Amino acid sequence: DALEKMRSVITPKNDIYILHRKFSYAVCAILMALLASPLGIINKRKGKEIAFGFGILMYVVYNSLLTTGNFAWQFGYMSPIAGAWLPNMVIVVIILLINYLKIKKM
Repeated sequence: DALEKMRSVITPKNDIYILHRKFSYAVCAILMALLASPLGIINKRKGKEIAFGFGILMYVVYNSLLTTGNFAWQFGYMSPIAGAWLPNMVIVVIILLINYLKIKKM
């Protein structure tokens, strides 16, 4: 009975989502390093708390987007590929914005 329930959950769309999610996690590690590099360039007297708080905020945003993408493809609002890559797409926009602001500030 439990095996039948497991088989009903495994679909080709589920397999596509799982495959893309695995690659998405690997790309996320690289993106988070790219996000941390401009945040590491801070003033010694102030700014450490802001960078640390922003890092925690990005963790919460990433996990929220990951959950949103998971539910969105399951309910049919987006494709499994878009659901797996949704957090990375948003993180790339944030990285570009932060790098632009850091370069503009210099």
